[in-house]
Amino acid sequence: MKSFNCMHAATGTFVIAAIAASMLTACGGGGDDDAPPPGLPATVVDSHGDASKYLGTWNMGCAAASVNDLMQHSITQTLHITSLNGSTVTGTLTVQDYGRLIYDGQPARCTGSPQSTTQPENTTLTLQPPAVAATGATQGMADQVTMTRQGHAAQTYYAAFNTAYTKFWIKDSPSFPENWATFVKQ
Repeated sequence: MKSFNCMHAATGTFVIAAIAASMLTACGGGGDDDAPPPGLPATVVDSHGDASKYLGTWNMGCAAASVNDLMQHSITQTLHITSLNGSTVTGTLTVQDYGRLIYDGQPARCTGSPQSTTQPENTTLTLQPPAVAATGATQGMADQVTMTRQGHAAQTYYAAFNTAYTKFWIKDSPSFPENWATFVKQ
C-alpha cells in the first residue's frame, strides 16, 4: 500500500489517505504547466441517486502521489465510466506517472511524456444511499459509494459534484479540503 500525502497549501497541514498504489483520490494542483488549480466550490451536490451522473470520461489534472515519506511523483488519472446498471457504474481507471520527484510544498509537474502508464484497471462504483453531508471547505451533500477495483478489496468513498455535474471530487471521507484534486468531465 502507498499513501497519498496531500498538503493543504493555505495551512501547511497534511491530509493523508492510505489507499492502494493506483488510487482514485489525489490532492493538490500542479505548477505553472498544469490546468488551473482545482478549487472546490462553496456548495457541492450528490447524484440524487442517479448513477448516470458518473457516466463519461473524467480527467484529473496533475497531482502529487507519495512514493515514500520524503518523495512524491506527479501523476494524472483518467476514469472512463462506460456502463450503468441500476445504482452501479463500471469503467476503467488509468494512471500516468510523470516520475518527477517533488518535495513537500512544491507543486506537482506533469509535463512531457509520462514515465509510465498503468493498464486500464476495471473499476466499479456503487451508490450506497443515503447521501451524507459534505464538510470541510465546502457544504452540501456527497454520495457514499463503494468502489471496487481490479485486484483490490472494495472500499467506501464519498463523491461530490459541482452543481453542473461537470466536475467531481472523491475522497475516503466526506470532508473535502479546499485543494482536493478535481476530476473534470471531458
